[in-house]
Amino acid sequence: MAHGLTVFEKDAPAMVTDIDQLNWNNPRPPELRLDPVTDDKQLVQWKQVFIESFDIPEFAGQAWVDATQAVGIGRTPWHLLLGTLNAEPVCCGLLYCGAGVAGLLGLGTLPAHRRKGIGSAMQLGRLRIARELGYRYAVLFASEIGYSPYLKLGFQDTGRRVSRYLWRNA
Repeated sequence: MAHGLTVFEKDAPAMVTDIDQLNWNNPRPPELRLDPVTDDKQLVQWKQVFIESFDIPEFAGQAWVDATQAVGIGRTPWHLLLGTLNAEPVCCGLLYCGAGVAGLLGLGTLPAHRRKGIGSAMQLGRLRIARELGYRYAVLFASEIGYSPYLKLGFQDTGRRVSRYLWRNA
């Protein structure tokens, strides 16, 4: 913190699930589309939702854009998903699989669209991809707003906590 970092999230619960044991019957808005990011336009939309959902500096979202463009859209070891309602971007998510587990990161929903099942739908969309890739277990760090919905989907609290910090000096 003496070097410009601020607390982004304090004591976030670490959670885990067996993907085959999830509650897959979670209702979702019928007009919600979840699509992989496949072009620069979607990548910029993903970044904007990411920034606005987490209220973070632009450079934090731009880092994902730069990394994705450097490796090549569709060739990264991570999967970016964009959720839209009536063609309007409203949620984003990142899936990073490795070491035998699916890591669920960066699930963000714009404030005006929260508590409508959109985040849970994005979570299940990412977990479907992980399952198709052959992963059985998924892990995440829950936000306060996400904790209860994750329990309803079938995630379990491991009892571990993590605090995350963000450099806000541009």
